[in-house]
Amino acid sequence: MRSTHHGPRAALALLVAGAALVVGGCATPVVNAPAVTPTSSWQQVETQTGSARFRIPPGWTVEDRSAFVGAGVVSWVNVVALLDEEGQQQLAYADESALAEPYVAGEEAMAWFYSDGLPGAPAAGEGLVAERAASEGRVVAGWWDESRVCLLGCQSSYQPHLAVIDPAAGPSRVLTTEQSDGTRRHAFGLLRAADGTEPGAYDSPDEAARFASGPQGQLLQAVLSTLELLAVPLSALPPGVSPPADVLDTIAYDGPLERFTTADGAIAFDVPHLHTVVDESTTGPGAEHRISVVEPFGETVMTIADGASPPLDPTVGPGEVTVVEQRPIDERLAATSWLIESGRGVTAHMALTELGTENPVGFVPLDDGRALVVYVQWSAGGCAMLGGLSEARDCLAGIGPAALLDTIESIESIELDGG
Repeated sequence: MRSTHHGPRAALALLVAGAALVVGGCATPVVNAPAVTPTSSWQQVETQTGSARFRIPPGWTVEDRSAFVGAGVVSWVNVVALLDEEGQQQLAYADESALAEPYVAGEEAMAWFYSDGLPGAPAAGEGLVAERAASEGRVVAGWWDESRVCLLGCQSSYQPHLAVIDPAAGPSRVLTTEQSDGTRRHAFGLLRAADGTEPGAYDSPDEAARFASGPQGQLLQAVLSTLELLAVPLSALPPGVSPPADVLDTIAYDGPLERFTTADGAIAFDVPHLHTVVDESTTGPGAEHRISVVEPFGETVMTIADGASPPLDPTVGPGEVTVVEQRPIDERLAATSWLIESGRGVTAHMALTELGTENPVGFVPLDDGRALVVYVQWSAGGCAMLGGLSEARDCLAGIGPAALLDTIESIESIELDGG
């Protein structure tokens, strides 16, 4: 039978280097080694997305284990291991977006990130043995906790901990920062390689305390104290990195919208998260609007255009039409999604249409004889060609298509308003 006892402390007392500490009720003093001060020779390291940076001593290296993590809703997780001059892992940094599930918890290398469950592990267990100021009001804390194994008798071991904590947030080694599109979780602390070269636990609380506050512990505290957390959106990806193809929709559409208005003020609409607008509209006599909405991986997913004559309806084709959803915008117009089933399969469509029609078309006639097209297109993949109605309906219900239908519903045009 194994039992682990934790006694978190919310209030921390600043300890002075060289002060004698009484650990776990024992009378044996533990003396802090002299503090280590980072110098200009220390190398600065930054995560791949620029979410954090810190400094490491000469001879130290880093091993970047960052990757996409999760299923369905995925996120980029920064994981950086810090190795000393002998190549032994001593510390680790990690961050992730604060979504519904803690993904880093499933990573073997970062098992300690949520080792005591959400919202975080204790900042101080059985004995607080070291504390050092860090940036932005944070603190580097050193403590130990006890694990007890009982068979015929009981035997205790004592594990040291070092981590950056936020005293204002309570006893948690999980730090949080608010970004423009949500909350990010961070952790930076002791995580030595489990290769037997250094003990992960000690036989007495004194030994654990001496490690945390001794020469090696002071060096690790100095590294931890250099942590800076930076303002970077959760959606930020490393340069040249794209998510796996099967999660593009989730990454690209799960976030805030931005309003786009053409230079002449004639058309405005909400742009999906991480998408860009390419406006190739012309000016002068016979001017026409030609606007493309491009998702983050380079594919055009929506066209907005008008012209002197009704354009070729991109949704025309033989087959049976089934309207899936029609969202009224006003008395005349609607954002509509529908399916066309033919011998080749099922194609899904979304467009600005006239309200109430059973056979929607992909343009709206204007009073001056021109036509306005607001149409979602999938040149490949997406909902372009599917095997059956059920699959097509599921595709249209996904995050990406739903966001694009929101965009169509948001459109405003002075031409449609009679301006």
